[in-house]
Amino acid sequence: MADSGPWTKYQSSAPAGPWSKYASPSPEKTSDAAPQRDPIAEANAAASASEHGPVQDIIDMGKGALSGAGSTLTGLADTATGLVTHPLDTNRAIGGKIIDLLGKGASAVAHPIDTVKAGVQYVKDLTPQKVGEMAGSTLVGGAAGKAAGVLGDVAGPAVKELVGAKPVSPTIRDLAAKGVVTTPGMRAGKFGQGLEERIAGTPFVGDSIKRARGKATEQWNRAELNEAIKDAGGKELPKTRTGRDAIFHTETEMKRAYDRVNRKMVGDLDAPNPAGVTLRQSLQQTKTLATQGLEPSAARTVNKIIDDQVIGKFTGPGKASGETIKEIEETLRTEADLHRRGGYQDRKVAQALDQVQSDFSSMLKHVNPQHALEKEGVDRGYAKFKTASRASRYSKKNEGTYTPAQKLRAIEARDRSKDKQRFASGTAHGQKQTEAIEAVMGNTIPDSGTAGRLAAMEAVTGGVGLAAGHPLAALGVAGAPLAYSQPVLRALQNRALKRGGAYTPISGTKAATVGAILGAKDQ
Repeated sequence: MADSGPWTKYQSSAPAGPWSKYASPSPEKTSDAAPQRDPIAEANAAASASEHGPVQDIIDMGKGALSGAGSTLTGLADTATGLVTHPLDTNRAIGGKIIDLLGKGASAVAHPIDTVKAGVQYVKDLTPQKVGEMAGSTLVGGAAGKAAGVLGDVAGPAVKELVGAKPVSPTIRDLAAKGVVTTPGMRAGKFGQGLEERIAGTPFVGDSIKRARGKATEQWNRAELNEAIKDAGGKELPKTRTGRDAIFHTETEMKRAYDRVNRKMVGDLDAPNPAGVTLRQSLQQTKTLATQGLEPSAARTVNKIIDDQVIGKFTGPGKASGETIKEIEETLRTEADLHRRGGYQDRKVAQALDQVQSDFSSMLKHVNPQHALEKEGVDRGYAKFKTASRASRYSKKNEGTYTPAQKLRAIEARDRSKDKQRFASGTAHGQKQTEAIEAVMGNTIPDSGTAGRLAAMEAVTGGVGLAAGHPLAALGVAGAPLAYSQPVLRALQNRALKRGGAYTPISGTKAATVGAILGAKDQ
């Protein structure tokens, strides 16, 4: 618009006329006047829009791609240099970045509506240059990941040969087959075991480790009792039964198993075994040995129990029904356990009654061969249960859940050899297996779970402040409950069970995908 001319004096005052089109509105009237179009601004906007057409968008995307690729390459170089020159600081920075990403992911899940809104707004704000930057950084990251995968495949076999990658021990495989989830320290030998136990003593992180190790002990108890129940043909433990409740359930199943099998059997005092010896003859021999080897009062106790509680329960022809068999076996077990807790002569009485039980059980098997296998299974299950029950008695502070050390103590207590010689020589029943389990699992007892929950809450509520000053510590606090959770431990254990054998190449696709994700811009 012209700035000077013969008409300028009329611009602000003339009400109308041929020159009124050149007039400018008064400043004090702008608020009331209708908005005026600016032809020059509109022309400039149109020109700008025409300049940023498809061709310009492609150019901007190309520039953005180069910028994104350059930034990613610079970041990779800085990280590599930092790992060499300042490994601790670089690891802290990486840990802080991981914590930040985890926090953003958790926030996105917790607030889905806000996440969707932010995503829509992000798409609206996208420009060709931003798209190019993302594409460039992603491509470079993918290429770096692919290269790392190739290098891994080249060096992997040699590294695996160097470190050994030995398969896990048969004990760990046996525990895993029984449903026990071991921790990484349990599978790493004495050094790993000791390291994990020391870390378990630290606040927050240690609570998660202790909880996981205690859970493994609880699972092992469950597997032991279920094995005894299976041998006896009973119903396995409900998932909610642990500690003394689990012992009570197993005891009930044992009683039911004996009731089931004994009802099918008959007893015979005078039926000879394959060696031609009858139960009556075996009982008489035990009475004679007791009279010769025990003090008179102890010998009378043995003779009275045999005469009144065993022979006296048979009918005139020397027969016994299933109900009578059940009564005789319960009496012998009760009397033997009672005398086993007394002095020297009482313990000798218990040993004599143990022999009577053994002879009585042998008679039932050869008189009832069709039920012999079932009877053997029940007896085997009952023996395992008695050892577990004895170990549970030693667990006074943990509601009956016992450790491998407490089971070894029970095995020693149940060793009936002279001076516990079988246990001393390592040949007591179940001793070697339990010692191997103790070497793997240690003797951590389960906790109530409170410590683990407190650690998880602290990770959530206090993680932000901790991350600011100590990113590695915050990463440990936030990650320990997850790393030692049952799903993660089970996945790690399954992977460890497959260890050994030929090297498995890294998938190029997976390596490239991971690199692309890491290379993408964090928006």
